[in-house]
Amino acid sequence: MTTIEAKMLLRAEGYAVATLWHISDVQDDYQATDEEAMTILDEVLRSECVISETFGMIYNEAERMNFKKKDL
Repeated sequence: MTTIEAKMLLRAEGYAVATLWHISDVQDDYQATDEEAMTILDEVLRSECVISETFGMIYNEAERMNFKKKDL
């Protein structure tokens, strides 16, 4: 399966794949093994800051587009 096919499959399953990060995004600037670069990406993408900002932006966009908030 190619990267494009994998992205198409994930998108069909409901995942947002417009931006994916790759170990080369780390290795272009830092001397890191593949495993070290993946560890950095995992730590960053799972950080409270990134998660909080993402949910904040989801809220902002939903409000801007006038989506009604679900009653929980």
